[in-house]
Parts: sequence; C-alpha cells; structure tokens
Amino acid sequence: MRKIANIALVLLAFTGCATAPASASREENNGPTANAPDIRVGDAWVDKVNGAEKTSTVTKTSEDTLTVNLWGTETVLTKEGNTLTGYSAFNRPISYSPYLDTFSFPLYPGKKWSSSWSWSGGGYRGNGSTYGKAGTWENISVPAGTFLAIRVDVTHSWESGSMTITYWYAPEVNRFVKYKGPLGSLELVTYRPAPR
Repeated sequence: MRKIANIALVLLAFTGCATAPASASREENNGPTANAPDIRVGDAWVDKVNGAEKTSTVTKTSEDTLTVNLWGTETVLTKEGNTLTGYSAFNRPISYSPYLDTFSFPLYPGKKWSSSWSWSGGGYRGNGSTYGKAGTWENISVPAGTFLAIRVDVTHSWESGSMTITYWYAPEVNRFVKYKGPLGSLELVTYRPAPR
C-alpha cells in the first residue's frame, strides 16, 4: 500500500508546468523568474521518497506529450509536464481533462493561479480544482546538492477532500528538488539530463 500511496504522491508532485491555467493573477514580479522546463527523452531524476530511492525517466515524446516511466509505471504528461494519465492511489488507471496541473509557468514570487479539471478511472469520475501560489526563492539543500529554488504551495481539491503540497522548484534540474505533503516527502538524489 505504501508503494501505491507513493505513486499517487509523485503523480501529484511530478506534474506541473501549466503555461496557461484557467486563471492566473498577475502579481508584481519580485525576483528571478522560472520558465517552463526543457524536458527531453532520457532525462532522469533519482529521488529519495519516504526513505527509499525511486527513479523517474522520460521514455518518449510526441508533439504534445511526454511519456515517463515513473517508478516502473507509465505516466503520460503534457509537453509542459501536466498529468494526462497515470495511476490512482489504488493502483488503477486514471485520466485527467484537460490535465492535472501543479505549476503555472513562468513562476515568480507572489504569483497565484487556479484551475479546474475532471478525472475518471476505475469506474469512477469526478471534478477537482487546483490553487497555487509561488513564494520566495530559497537555497535548498538535498542529497543532490544545494539549489536555488522557488517555493510553491499547491492545493488540489476534489469531491471528498483536498491535499496541500509544498514544492521547491529548481530550474537547474527542470523540476522540483524537494516536496513535502500529507503522504510524505521527496528529495532529489541525482539528476541525469539527456544530452542537450
């Protein structure tokens, strides 16, 4: 059951990168800006998730999507990294429309955004929403090193509850280097980018 919960946690965590959410406020940009990631086939991240090392690798790209081997489970994302299909906490296929978003690029301190989405899987369906806010830039130390990262607090809500996760997104690794949420935590151990 821990593996299933971890997969659900990383689906929420790995996703992100919305470039055009349903609603984004244009707050004053108080610092550096994090642009959308440049993710390519072969990019890999080794993470320490609730104490165990897990690997995510980009295996395929198309004009509009990325396929990621997320700890041995195939997940399909938009080019920007938002989840289209994956697996639920009960290890059942799940899909999102238009997608499950987490980040809204570009990220900068004070930016706020929200969006609505629907999900279906395992004979069930429902609706949800996302609310996010970018905080300050911080130096974050994880096993992979110390990175300049922007703090991002995201709440995903659905019919039966909600979950708030804090991410530290580091442009240097095209993803977050750390997150904490109700199902556990993640820290980057190694980033292996594909040749650029």
